[in-house]
Amino acid sequence: MTRHLRRILVPALLVATAVAIAATLAVPEERSIDDLTPEEIARIDDFVERFRIGQRLFGSGRDDEAERVFRDLLAEQPKAAAVSHALGTLLQFRSRPAEATRFLLRAAELAPKDVAIQRDAGVDLLRNGRPADAEPYLARARKIWPEDVEILVAHATSLRAIGRTDAARAAYRAALAVQPESVDARVGLASAIVTADPAQAIELVTDLSHNFADVALVHGLALAGLRRPDEAVPHLVTAAQRSPRNAGGRAVLAAAARALGRVGAAPETAQAAALWCERSGAPPALEPSLLLAEALAALGRPGEALGALEQARIKGAPAAVLRRGRLVSGSLLARAGQADDARTVLALL
Repeated sequence: MTRHLRRILVPALLVATAVAIAATLAVPEERSIDDLTPEEIARIDDFVERFRIGQRLFGSGRDDEAERVFRDLLAEQPKAAAVSHALGTLLQFRSRPAEATRFLLRAAELAPKDVAIQRDAGVDLLRNGRPADAEPYLARARKIWPEDVEILVAHATSLRAIGRTDAARAAYRAALAVQPESVDARVGLASAIVTADPAQAIELVTDLSHNFADVALVHGLALAGLRRPDEAVPHLVTAAQRSPRNAGGRAVLAAAARALGRVGAAPETAQAAALWCERSGAPPALEPSLLLAEALAALGRPGEALGALEQARIKGAPAAVLRRGRLVSGSLLARAGQADDARTVLALL
């Protein structure tokens, strides 16, 4: 299996589904699904047989028909956890994440002891930027399968995201004890220790492909922590540029942009912050706009810096970011000769 499929930000349920479909296709059938019309499928009395036909339709790319089969089955048996799970998986493939999550969570509610369903519900939530919601499902799956590397890494990732760093490190180390060559476990542990032990973090990721954003980010952060900023910058730039457009990717982009700002790489910070602004919505959020403004000011472009702050979305910004924004805005206004405006802004501190 390629590392792309092993990444924790890619739903684990895709792998589980592929295995299930392969197993289904390996079983001889009396009739080819090509010979069955939707009406004929609907008239089949055997619930399990129709479910298997739905799986085979899904496996052959006939998603519309598969979805119809799964929905018909749920209309008959709303508490069929396996069908809810299959439909949630299909909807993931169809890029309908809200619906997918609803069915996956329904399956998890119906089958609290089914480890694959608990895992897939947790990974789905994690992938969609909901680590606190994901953690209980992944903890339940880990209790059932305590030595499954994929579950250990996913649980560790959720724990790290909600601030339970010690527990996350323990889970990553448990994954490495089971499978020392696990790329996800190595990158995850490196991410969890990079601030406390940058040298060990580098050791964990040095021989991994830095084409992956998370690997590049850890390497860059570790080098910055070791006070080697010139070496850190290219890795941080790679992390920002290669960060995927999902919740995990946005977190990587934000971390890379902040780190570039800390090491004083103004041109690279401006590029990363501009990308962060673009992905934060319209109008852009205040934090990336503030980082962009600071980088532009350092590059001697105060007018553009003020423009970046004026366009920012203030609603929802943390108090510390709002305060920093007012300080930077006041300073830029004063430098631009707008003393009265600067006083007005600074009076809000």
